[in-house]
Amino acid sequence: MVGKFIVVEGIDKSGKTTVALKVKEYLQKYKKSIHCMSFPERTTEIGKILNKFLSKKIKLPNETVHLLFSANRWEFAKEISEKRKDQIILCDRYYLSGLSYSIVNGLDEEWCEFSDKGLPKPDLTIFIDIKPTEVVCRKGFGEEIYECSEYQKKVYEVLKINVLKSKEFMIIDGNLSIEEIVENISLSILNLK
Repeated sequence: MVGKFIVVEGIDKSGKTTVALKVKEYLQKYKKSIHCMSFPERTTEIGKILNKFLSKKIKLPNETVHLLFSANRWEFAKEISEKRKDQIILCDRYYLSGLSYSIVNGLDEEWCEFSDKGLPKPDLTIFIDIKPTEVVCRKGFGEEIYECSEYQKKVYEVLKINVLKSKEFMIIDGNLSIEEIVENISLSILNLK
């Protein structure tokens, strides 16, 4: 089997993690080898610093935050390259999230892109398209530093534009039922060449 690297993007609390796990279950019925991952990956030393920042325990300059998120992705670049040879990798967030959040934080787009040059490129980027006004009432919204309605509105706009610039992308209506979202994404992955 030839593997694929699939990234699921969306604003905070858009359902990325839930969707990735349910797509994994769906694809396993077809005897596909699936590996799920999520960024930031909070178990590494860099990930632990990011977790402290996101949970509002420490403050950091925007440039430092961007570089830490990028470094966290680089920690897994080799693993992604190896596993994608014969597995489907489902990744909850990747460099388009990092780029989009940093742009909203006022950083230069070109500068932000530089730290991610050379990372493995996704075969498909899926954007769960749900408006920030729809997610503010979801459990846990507001617990992390970037989870406020106005901020997420800006992230939504920038992230959607960045997804549309991707070579291979899919936009899925985040207001569909979870079953419809999972089936649509799973079938798209199964049909990837």
